[in-house]
Amino acid sequence: MERTAQRRTETLTVAFPERRSTKIINRRCIQGTSLAVALIILAGCGGSTPLIGVNAASIPAAAKDAWAGDLLYVATGGDVYVLSYPSGKVVGRLGVQYAVSLCSDKRGNVFVVQGYGVTEYSHRGKLVRTLQSSDVATSCSLDPTTGNLAVPYVGSGGQYVVIYPGARGPGQTVYGIPFPVPGLCGYDIHGNLFVDGSLSVLSELPKGGTSFANYDLGPKIDLYDSINWDGTYVTLSNPGTHSIYRVKISHRVKIVGATRVHGWVGGFSFQSGGTQTWLKDGQFIAQWHNGGQLAIWSYPAGGAPTRVLPPFVSGNYSVDGVVLSLGLH
Repeated sequence: MERTAQRRTETLTVAFPERRSTKIINRRCIQGTSLAVALIILAGCGGSTPLIGVNAASIPAAAKDAWAGDLLYVATGGDVYVLSYPSGKVVGRLGVQYAVSLCSDKRGNVFVVQGYGVTEYSHRGKLVRTLQSSDVATSCSLDPTTGNLAVPYVGSGGQYVVIYPGARGPGQTVYGIPFPVPGLCGYDIHGNLFVDGSLSVLSELPKGGTSFANYDLGPKIDLYDSINWDGTYVTLSNPGTHSIYRVKISHRVKIVGATRVHGWVGGFSFQSGGTQTWLKDGQFIAQWHNGGQLAIWSYPAGGAPTRVLPPFVSGNYSVDGVVLSLGLH
């Protein structure tokens, strides 16, 4: 697998079964980014600007008890589906296209990264607010110590992260991400932010810091890892090796343990990019190999899943984002 951003001039034709459309992407413009991010960069590459509006009215009526419990929000690029947890029953959908990543806060509110900004929904799928930007957002994460929202962006002026106090604007901008396109991000329990991207580098913004420290990931870890906190370690959920790496970070990234996950769909490519996963409280949630399905694995045991959820959509889809939204207990 190539570990550095590539400059290529050939075109890539991509078909979308859910949207029944085709786009032509110039690889020189996307330089190693995922397909979902490439779509929303099209405006700067001579393409048309994709739909980034939110249509919360498309959420169907559902029983109050289904929406009151824990929910899984799942982004496929064509829509964001809402599933009951842990049963996996579909209780609604947001009617949102081009979502590339999701995150949630302690209240169960869900943040959808979509085009030029981030849209916040309540646990029950009600639109709360949108944080707009003139640049392209690529992921998000909530600081467990402050409730601040971190969002990496890519634009003509460079790559950076905006920290939104209390998940509201305006935010503090921090430059210094070294890769052409930032990918997924995640906080540890201490409020340190980590960002992955299109080079074999992991960037850290220490809590309260104003500059990034950059670490070489080494040959074992691919592009665009999903970053989670497992209660003890920062973890990199690596689609190329179907493994979850536990790492210590002190002047360098040291792998201190690994969990192999059987049946998880993953692998970096221009067509699908990286894969966001969810890991918390001994549960790892990711896409199952049959397409529009999720599975739950025991962590750190790994191996075969403890539960395979029913299909939430028919056909072959890529899960671009998955996040657990906690209900009222």
